This record gives sequence, C-alpha cells and structure tokens, in this order.
Amino acid sequence: MTLPPLSPSTDNQIVNDPTTRASLLRRSLQQMLAFGGLIAIFIVFAIASPDVFPSYTNVIQILFSAVVIGLLALGSTLVIITAGIDLSVGTGMALCAVMSATFIVTWHIPVVLGVILAILFGGLIGMLNGFSVALLKLPPFIATLAMMMVASGLALVVSNKRPIYFDPGAYTNLSTGSLIPGSNFPNAIIVYAIAAAYFYGAIMNLWSWPTITGITIPGYTGPTGGLDYVPGAPWLDNVTRFGSYTLLTSTAGWDTGRAISTAIALAVLGRPILDVLHRAGRRARLS
Repeated sequence: MTLPPLSPSTDNQIVNDPTTRASLLRRSLQQMLAFGGLIAIFIVFAIASPDVFPSYTNVIQILFSAVVIGLLALGSTLVIITAGIDLSVGTGMALCAVMSATFIVTWHIPVVLGVILAILFGGLIGMLNGFSVALLKLPPFIATLAMMMVASGLALVVSNKRPIYFDPGAYTNLSTGSLIPGSNFPNAIIVYAIAAAYFYGAIMNLWSWPTITGITIPGYTGPTGGLDYVPGAPWLDNVTRFGSYTLLTSTAGWDTGRAISTAIALAVLGRPILDVLHRAGRRARLS
C-alpha cells in the first residue's frame, strides 16, 4: 500500500500562521481541560479520604460502574460528530439486557452465545435507526425518539413486566472475571479499554482520511482504483473504502498494539499504581 507524500510547504504555512497556531493551542487546551479536571478531582478526594477513595477496591468499583456508560458513549460519539442525536441508547441497552436474559434463561442458549446474540440485536437496533435516518430521511431526533419508545415497550413485553432470574455464575464472570490470570482485574474494564483503543484509531483515521489522496493497494479494483474518499459517491462505497483504509493502516498495527498494551498495563500496573497513590494520599493527609 502506498500513501501520498506530505507537502512541506503547506505544513510550514499552517505552522507559521499565528492565527492557526493560536487556534490549535486553544483547541488542545480545551481537550485537556476535562482530563485535567478529572485528575484534580481524584487528587482532592484522595487527600480528603486517603483510606477509602484511592484504594484499589474503590477505584475498581468506580471504573466498573463507568464501563456501561463509557461503551455507550463510544457509539454516541460517532452520532454526535455527524451532527446527529440518538435518544434510544438507554432503552436500547435495556432491551438488549432483557433479550440476553431471554436467550439464556427462556431459550436455554449457552451464556457466551446468548451474549453475542444480544450484541447482534443491539446492532439491529442501530441498523434500523440508520435506515430511518439515512434512507428514509427522517430527522435523527424523530427516528431515535420512536425507537426509544419501541425499545422501552418491547422490554416490558418480552419480560412480561417481571424480572428474569438465572444463575449468575457464568454470566457475571464475563464481566467480573479476569482475562489475565492472577491479575484480579475485571474483564469489563479491560474490554472497555480495548474498545476505546480501537475507537480512538478509527476516529483519528476518520479525521484525516477525507483529506488524503492517492491511497492505493496492489490488486484493489474498487470504483476509483484506490481507497480515497470520493465526494458524491454512494455512502456504502465510501464506508467500504474507509473500512479498508482503517483496517490496512492502523487496525492491524498501531490500534492492536495500543489495545494489547493498554489491557496489559491495566492488569499488571493498575494495582501497584493505585497502591502508590493510596500511600501518597495518606502521607499528604498526615502532613
């Protein structure tokens, strides 16, 4: 695969423009503000309650509670950056949970297969939303509002308005167990970290891909003979080109390496780092 060379003159012009430099700096500071605020909040609470807040158990519980919202946020980000909105995220998640319990308990499907089917069911909900917005040309607010109401009602109908009980052993082990033996780090957090690593790579590719030209791979026989973004082309063609571009440029390389290193770092270094923060918080409180 060959990528086009960058233009030094254009890069130098952008870098030397004071207005552009100020805009890039301001944007970078805005992006770091939320992360910096999170670090400041953690430090304040660690000093205020050094025996509880920075402890390994408490931080793991906080991260574990944030996994569901974090995974939903990854998908919602793609909708928001395209100037859309999805109101059906919450009720769609509830319906998928009901369907997973139905698959496993009522239909006696193995746990792993039942969870996979529930994920595919969630994909079906998203596909219906996309069909309504992209092909039927419904406003995203109206389409997802309707899906929100449908998913809420279906969850009550499928469950017959009663809780569905089942043996929690194998089901909960999928999220609370540990993929890495001896790490005692919940799978759910590691799965979220891996998903976020791949998602970050896809977003960065989506940011740069429309402006890159001359992307070719040997033997590719697509409509344009390459993987460039083609304005006005059918959306499925551009999605296919972007998926191929992402898979070939980063998913098989940097994104996979980032995902593996993040998972290992969390499992291996997570507890030692939290122990250090715990001791530092106690010393700051005592001093």
